[in-house]
Amino acid sequence: MLKAILIISMLCLRVVGGQAAEHLPFKQALDTITVDELQHHVYTLSDDSFEGREGGTQGGRAAGVYVAKALSRIQCRPGGTNQYFQPFGAGLRNVLGLVSGTNPELRDEIVLVGAHYDHIGFGNKATSNGPTGYIHNGADDNASGVAALLEVAQALQDLPDSPQRSVLFAFWDGEEKGLLGSKHWVEHPTRPLDRVVTAINVDMIGRLSVDGLEVSGTRTAGNLRQWVSRRNMVTDLKISFPWKTNDSSDHWPFYIRGVPVIVFHTGLHDDYHSPSDDAHLINLDGMHQVTELLFRCLVDLADAPAPHAFRHRSRQEGEQQRKHLERKLADAPPRLGISWSHQDQVGSGLLITRVAYNSAAHRAGLQIGDRMLQWNSETVNTTEQFQRLVQMSPTNSVASVQRPNVDQPIHLEIQMSGHPLRLGISWRGDIGEPGSVVLVRVAEGSPAEHSGLKPLDRVYEVNGQRFSNGEHFGELASNAALPATLLVERWGRLREFTLQPSSVHKNR
Repeated sequence: MLKAILIISMLCLRVVGGQAAEHLPFKQALDTITVDELQHHVYTLSDDSFEGREGGTQGGRAAGVYVAKALSRIQCRPGGTNQYFQPFGAGLRNVLGLVSGTNPELRDEIVLVGAHYDHIGFGNKATSNGPTGYIHNGADDNASGVAALLEVAQALQDLPDSPQRSVLFAFWDGEEKGLLGSKHWVEHPTRPLDRVVTAINVDMIGRLSVDGLEVSGTRTAGNLRQWVSRRNMVTDLKISFPWKTNDSSDHWPFYIRGVPVIVFHTGLHDDYHSPSDDAHLINLDGMHQVTELLFRCLVDLADAPAPHAFRHRSRQEGEQQRKHLERKLADAPPRLGISWSHQDQVGSGLLITRVAYNSAAHRAGLQIGDRMLQWNSETVNTTEQFQRLVQMSPTNSVASVQRPNVDQPIHLEIQMSGHPLRLGISWRGDIGEPGSVVLVRVAEGSPAEHSGLKPLDRVYEVNGQRFSNGEHFGELASNAALPATLLVERWGRLREFTLQPSSVHKNR
């Protein structure tokens, strides 16, 4: 049960050449995750015979048996106390499977990945969006998450070598009754809770749409947004990253105990907690993409040299803090202070149509009707090229203009306002993502604008080099000769943008 995702559109740009090539055994394991098997699990668990899988009912217990048998069939070891089931409450039981790690020094650390398998049965006034009295099959909520975990567990078993850390697959019961299964496990863990380095929660991933995937919890450890985005290079899903971590699903008991959490979710819909949440409405291809991303993330977490440390500051972060970080800067004051026209095709250059009072142009003596021929000895041909020249000009510049009724060009020395904009970007660092910066201004006519960069893009690399914080990025950006290439994330998708010097475009 999760809140609606943030809906933001994005412009598709040139895709980077992918991650480092995935080795053959990994690819073969990944290929065992299939649409057909995902469909089989979803259709089975959301069949009327399970009567909506309400926790503690006959249908709910039958669903638990189905999950346990699926784990046994792929030879995934029990993750409870010598059994798959962890009973609790009034007939409730979690289903647990374990893949042991291979590194003697890391195998006691646990990456936990969970999904609740219960739903709301026939519904009631407290749980259903109506009508009640009918079977609520919960195909998306959360047969989709259970199906993904079963497929990921099988793929993990098909790797020739298990990851270095252990992976605990947790299929929670009683989530719809108040996160009962995950709360019980945290209070009575079958493996030491302080050894859980990350908890992944998969809740409703069956309705991928143009709005994309929501991945929340990335503020609970440093650079998790970048980490997920890099794992997304092959699947290339559009991803939103909300800052607020709420108590809506089974990640919450881990979050309040100081465990970094990551939550996969494809959004609420009109069929949520209704009898109409049926299997034929599942986007199987989209679900397959999300499951592949989940597998990549899980394997990488289990093999990472060091675990992600919990960020206690994430408890104070929400939409207000996000908006404060991402607030855009106003456009910088004009460096020159003129307007021009390229419609008059008589002669070359650009015809000056306005000179702002007390601007650099006004102080230097530029006039309406002058035609800009050269700027710092470079011939002016196009608006785009001239914008770049002005933005990147040194403080002391020279304009050559043709003035009406004057035979020879006039050369004027100009003291430019502001500072040269080599790249044309302003940014802010993010304490929760120190290895990235957020662009908050892209100057008009700058190399950055012409490359396609936009405010709110996040930069991760400069010419293939990562950086540790905003100051380090500033050093790299200041010293980068043009053309320069930035690795940029826009809503979870990584792209390379090449910023060209103005002279490259002067003959357009």
